[in-house]
Order: sequence, then structure tokens, then C-alpha cells
Amino acid sequence: GGCCVPPVGDPWDCNADGVFNVQDYACDPRVSDTNGSGALDRGDLRVFVDHVDNDGNGYVDDLSGWDADDDDGDEFDHRYFGHGTGRAGIVAPETNNGRGVAGVCPCESEGVAKGAIYAVDAGASVINMSLGCTTASRLSRGAFDYATSNNVLAVNASANEFSYHQNFQSIFDDVMTIGAIVPDNRNLTTTWKQKASFANYGAHLDVVAPSDVPGADMGLSGGNPDDASYGDTESGTSSSTPHAAGVAALVFSRARDLIAASVLPVGPLALKDISAQEVRQIINQTADDITPADGTGYAVSVGWDKWTGYGRINAKRAVDRVAPNTIPPEADINSPDWYTLVDGTVTVRFYANARWASSFAYTLEVGSGVEPLSFSSLASAAGLAANPALSSANRVNNFSASWSTGALANGLYTLRLRVTDNLGNTGEDRMAVWVRHPDPQDQPGFPRVFDGSLESLSVALVDLDDDNSLEIIFADGNGEVHAVRSDGTDLPGFPVHTALPRNLPLATSPAFDGNPANGEVPIAYTSVIGGVAVADLDRDGQQEIVVGAGDGASSRRAGRSSPGSGRRRRRRSATSTATAGSRSSRAPSTRNSTSGTPTGAAWRPSRSSCSTRARRPASPSSRRRRSSRAPPSRTSTATASTTSSSARPSPTPRRSQRRASAALAAVTSSTPTARSRPAGR
Repeated sequence: GGCCVPPVGDPWDCNADGVFNVQDYACDPRVSDTNGSGALDRGDLRVFVDHVDNDGNGYVDDLSGWDADDDDGDEFDHRYFGHGTGRAGIVAPETNNGRGVAGVCPCESEGVAKGAIYAVDAGASVINMSLGCTTASRLSRGAFDYATSNNVLAVNASANEFSYHQNFQSIFDDVMTIGAIVPDNRNLTTTWKQKASFANYGAHLDVVAPSDVPGADMGLSGGNPDDASYGDTESGTSSSTPHAAGVAALVFSRARDLIAASVLPVGPLALKDISAQEVRQIINQTADDITPADGTGYAVSVGWDKWTGYGRINAKRAVDRVAPNTIPPEADINSPDWYTLVDGTVTVRFYANARWASSFAYTLEVGSGVEPLSFSSLASAAGLAANPALSSANRVNNFSASWSTGALANGLYTLRLRVTDNLGNTGEDRMAVWVRHPDPQDQPGFPRVFDGSLESLSVALVDLDDDNSLEIIFADGNGEVHAVRSDGTDLPGFPVHTALPRNLPLATSPAFDGNPANGEVPIAYTSVIGGVAVADLDRDGQQEIVVGAGDGASSRRAGRSSPGSGRRRRRRSATSTATAGSRSSRAPSTRNSTSGTPTGAAWRPSRSSCSTRARRPASPSSRRRRSSRAPPSRTSTATASTTSSSARPSPTPRRSQRRASAALAAVTSSTPTARSRPAGR
């Protein structure tokens, strides 16, 4: 096709404006306003749909993005009535086109939620997630580790239940949590300091951002993705989160502009980019504090509080903070994880650095409760030499401290890390954990900690091995089904698991190439929704365990030695179960990979579920930008694994496997994940 002007640099930048978007097709004779919207939009690119992965990135026809929920190149949100499209209309609409609003940061839109890996590989700098998660897995946590390893910042909605509970994705250490504020009938350009009554709150909240903005979100007429206006008002933390994502994108853009202009870095520094952790610190440190003087009706306080975090986002202050001598240090507590149960002497591991200064000091403190009235020092140091070659993307812990909890009462405690550089800039991180000392009434062998959230809210108690003692049967967020004996040990042959999630880019994404330098993502299996059912389905004298998978599959495991292989139920099909130990007639569809469960032996993690690990060694960024004019793609092969050797290796212990704890009867689960639902009301 034709270009309006000769491209400079990027051959796809056909109007030489420095970005690749739909406007680069304005002079292409193959493209016209076929949907009658009055402007070129992604719907007009359907002429290029040919069901072929032209750029070989593993995704078919991802012309303007990828729908990781429906696994197709039509990124419009059909299931949630334009929920995702409307939020994209906040963070990244076209500007200066006489239509609607300017948005927060005009740029390419990016994938959200399960599309995090796709967004990283496509070259995104910010991932907006206006959604909530009810499960936690190695895969979902690893995806956001992968994002940070590649210098991508993820932001997520706090959710809308007016509750202190964690929205699992938000309490991944690498994800910012965004709450909501609403108009308070004063000057809307200077106030917006009223906490939204529906917004969640708690120890993990970073900042708050506007919701309920009249005429600011892109609405849909009759559910048609090609007929959009800006007349609707959408509510919820889903609408707040893209405001924060847009500010993050502005900060990244500002830093890169100044680096390109040789304004940054200063002196002998060899810094090529601002880090995702530094962007997070800038947003938090430049937020407008919401204090009792603002009369919000909530018990807010000076500084961080559980209702509004560090305060209301301020785009101008954040952008202005990107300048010589004002970029804050990095501060990141990495272990223990959010809401973990701790006891005895605890090793606190953390990362501190001041890449844009020459030296720094840090203080690690602990206090009782979510908003401690006072803090006690655990460790401190001053006059430390800054290391510009190291950043949060390198995934290292360069400091640690011991914390003795023996004399503390059971309850929630807050760890706080403050880092101050020689220029006076400050960075801060907080982490809340539970001190829980052993209880004499605990069942021997319990509590146990697992690295996936527990999905069986009602467990099954069944004597699987005929020893007159009941086993506890439950499933976790990693797609693994456990059978735990009364002494806390696993029944031989367990855990077993469902099939691999469909369409993982195992062959095309650096996330799965096995190279630690790329921030590899550990494998988890298709998540399980609801409880487990145990019965002798085929009347052969052996109990079968049936679980429902999050992708519409049902998996059955029979006997005592071999896991059943899950089979995906396609939409509008009847039922789908698989015979134990055999391949199903329709194997789970995966992209360029084998899937299913090994027969004859249960898959087992290669580590103790209670173990911790060090971070990955320093590594360069390995993101691969995959924007394409021609249709991109994925191939869909459907094979089932029949031997243990064909299954993907056991996950390597990683920081992504740190745990957030939640108690369930005698079994304790920990870690967070991703089954998505809209966070907007």
C-alpha cells in the first residue's frame, strides 16, 4: 500500500509522525471508511484479515491487538459490553481529531490481563488492567514478573466491593493498585478528593484516580464496536485505572524524550531508559495527598493511608518530576510476600538503589497494623554507592535484614522501606504480612502453604486409598488437584493437573524460551472454577474426581496412579469429559506446543511448596516489538501429551512463586492469579 510521506526509520510509519497506528493507512488505496464511522479506525483494517500469521509472532491477524480472552485478533470486548473498549477510550484515544476527549496519554492501546505477555512482547510500556481476579497461579504472577523484567509497568483496579480484601492481581509485587475518587460538587479541576464509596481499600493501595467522569469515556451505541461516542459516564475503579496507566505512559514518554535530547542522563551515567519501578515511585511521590482537611468523610491521614493510598494522581507533577536530579530512588520489598503467614525469625529481602544519583541511604521499618502509629527500625545504612547499571528489571535483592517476630502478638504488620538519595529524593515501598504463631490446636502437618490460590471453597472429604481415613480433596489456581492425608502429606500420585492453557505462545515468546535472562514465565495449568466432585461415575469400584476448568473444560481423574486428561468444551457443545489415562478425542488446543497431562504419573512441582528463592540474576531487556501492518498470527495445533517426557518441565523456583496466604480450614493457600471479570460497576 501507499504511504502519505516516505517513511523515516520505521517502514510502517507511513505518515512520519513517530508512531504506528491506523492513521498510517490514510493513503493506502486498500483501506477506506468501510464502517461509516467518519474516520479511519481498526474496523477498517479487516481487509487485511487472511487467517495467516504473517509476522510469525504466534498470533493470527493481531492487526491492532489481541483478545487474550477469546483468543482472536478481534480485540473488541464482546463479553463485557464494551468494558475494555471504553477503558481504552480513557487511556489512549486519538487526540486533535475533533471527536470525544483527548484522553490521558495518546498512544497505541495495549492488551490487558491475560494479554500481559502479548503486551510485553509487542513492546508496550504500560499494561492497564480494569478487571478483578479471583485466582492466583504461577503463570499469572510470572507474567507480571516478566513485565517488570522487560521494564513494563502494570496497573490494576482495586475492585468495587468497598472491602479491604485483596484483588489478587493487584497484590502481585510488580502491579500497582488503583482506587477511585469521584466529584465532590466543588471545582472539578482542583478537587476530586472524595473517595468513591464503592472502591476497595487496604494495605496494598498505591493511589486513587477519577471515576464517574461525565462524557469522558467512550461509550457504545447498541453494542456496535464501530459506532462509538463519548456521551456515557462509566463508573468503578475500572474507569480510574486507565487514568493512572495514562500518567505512567506520559512519564515513560517524557523520560525517553529527554534521553533522546541528551537532557537525561546527566554526567557519566549510561542510563538508556527510566525503569518501571522509578515510574511507579514518581506517580506515588507526586500524588496529591488527601488529608482530614479535605473533609472526605473517611479517616484519611497525612501521608499514605488505606483509603486513598499516597493520594490523587497528578499528571503534571509526575511529568515535571522527570528531570535532572529529581528522579526518585527505587525501593522494593520482595520477601516475604503480601499477606504471608510468618513466625519466628523472618528474613526480609529487598532492593534499593538510586540510579540517577551518586549515593543513597535506606531504612527498613516495621509497625503494627495497616496504618501503624509508629515504626521500629529493622535495618538501615547510609553512604551507599549508587549502581546505575542495576535496576528493578534485573530482579535482584541487594539487601536483607532479620526480623524477630517471637515476642509479637498475632496480627497484621506493615513493613516499610524508605530510600533517600544524596539529592534529597525519596522512594518508598510497603508490605503487609500476618504474624501467626503455632497454635496447640493445629492438626499435625498443618497449616500447609501452596503456591496457587485455593479454588475449592468446599473441599471433598473422601477415603481414596481405602485406609479408613479421609483425604482432603481440593483444587488450586495452578490447575492442580490435591489429595492431602490427615497428617498433611500428599496421597501418592497427587497432585494431578488439568491441561495446559490453550494458546500459550510457548514457541514464539521469550517468556517461555527457558532463558532466565528473558524473565521466563513458569507454567501453570488451566485454572479450576468452583469445587471438586468425587463419585464412582462408571461404577467400576473406583472413585473419579471431576473439576470444571476456567476455559470451559471438564477434567476427570480416575484410579490411583494416573491423572485424567482434560478436554476443552467448545462453545455451544454438549459435554466434554475425558477417560482417565487416555487422550481425549479433541485435545486441548495450544499454539505450537503439546498439552494435556502425562499418563501413568502425576506431575509434581520440583520444589517444596513452602520454599522461597532468590531473584534472577541481572539481565538485559529482551522485549520484541511485534507491531505489524500485515496480519499476524498463531497456528493452532491440538495434541495431547502421552508421556512424562513430553510434558513441560517442572517450573523453576522464582520470585514469581512468592506467596500470599489465605487460610482455609486446616489447609493454608498462598499466591495470587487471573480469572478476569470487569472491575467497573
